[in-house]
Amino acid sequence: MFFRGNKLRLRGKIGLIGALFALHTVAHADSKLAVVIGNSQYQAANDYLANPVNDAQAVARRFEQLGYKTKLLLNADLRTMSQTLSLLPNNAGGTIVFYYAGHGIQIDQRNYLVPTDAKMDDRDMVEKQTLSVREVLERLQRTQSSKQIVILDACRNDPFPKSYRSGTRGLSRETLVATRGQMILYAASANEVADDGRSGHGVFTQALLQQLQTPNLELPKLFDQVADQVSQQTYGKQNPYSEGQGLSSFVFYSAPTAPSANNTPVVVNTVPSRPSRPPNVESTSSRFPEGLSAYNIDFFYCEHKRATSEPVTHSAMQLKSKGYSGLWRVRELSAATNRHSGYQITKNEIRYTPPSETAIATAISQDLAQQGVSITLRPTSYPTPQYISVFICQ
Repeated sequence: MFFRGNKLRLRGKIGLIGALFALHTVAHADSKLAVVIGNSQYQAANDYLANPVNDAQAVARRFEQLGYKTKLLLNADLRTMSQTLSLLPNNAGGTIVFYYAGHGIQIDQRNYLVPTDAKMDDRDMVEKQTLSVREVLERLQRTQSSKQIVILDACRNDPFPKSYRSGTRGLSRETLVATRGQMILYAASANEVADDGRSGHGVFTQALLQQLQTPNLELPKLFDQVADQVSQQTYGKQNPYSEGQGLSSFVFYSAPTAPSANNTPVVVNTVPSRPSRPPNVESTSSRFPEGLSAYNIDFFYCEHKRATSEPVTHSAMQLKSKGYSGLWRVRELSAATNRHSGYQITKNEIRYTPPSETAIATAISQDLAQQGVSITLRPTSYPTPQYISVFICQ
């Protein structure tokens, strides 16, 4: 919005500062804060995204219903986004959520959220015209909140000049230093583009809103169910993923569990069931070492071997133990992604970081061997802790 005259400019500044002051004054009393941003109208690019504003408004309403003191920004410029984060109050011991919907770009494996006033016509100006994901994490850390949750629906194709960027789509898998108690959920995996959907909301945010209705759903499981729902609805073209640790027992929405006739708690699950897969095999997951229950494990099947590798991958997914609280996902490794350095997978292999992940990687390989699947253990150095990749590509 463009203001005319100094009085209107002053009113705009007072309005922003007043809203932030109100957020500050209740922080210690409430301890649950949410910053929700939806950017649809991009001025320099003359580009309009249909859903981010709708998505942000719906997410803000939901967090307000959940008892969060919420600051909603629509079509925000850089100054507004930056000031909102800079003036967040001390929230020691509390919870803070940051949600962003709009354009995001990657440059040199770093991710940036794009304000509506960004010109994006000069590579050297990108850092000055955007808000990096690293900066968001750093500013949330300053609030001293014990639970910090970042949700990014920013993997859309963007209309900005391509000459200064990598040529890949969406956001990259950036090496981030997420502190304990901090989790990040991306709407799509590296180089994927988020589906805008046809219901007034993007596919990712629609799934998120549905899962936020489920009581007593622990955060890793909520993220997992959102990822499964999005992957199913986009036929594997969009695969949300998460990073972080220390929030395995956190829930957005607590409610008493309704007992059934035999006093067994009723478990609510709003994710559509998977298509039928090959019969499950008996799991030997009881051999998994104690303390590894929060590992994130991605089972990839290669696109060029889809017919044979996908069924095996889904069957392997069922090997997880019943008490497992981490994220186990099945995802397609597209031929385009597999051409990038760092992938180039041609055979079955498990990538893990020794020595801490050796035991669980070995247990997975032994379980697969019982299905007649031979797989190579390949030690590597993932920047993300507690993350193992299983590739089925033969």
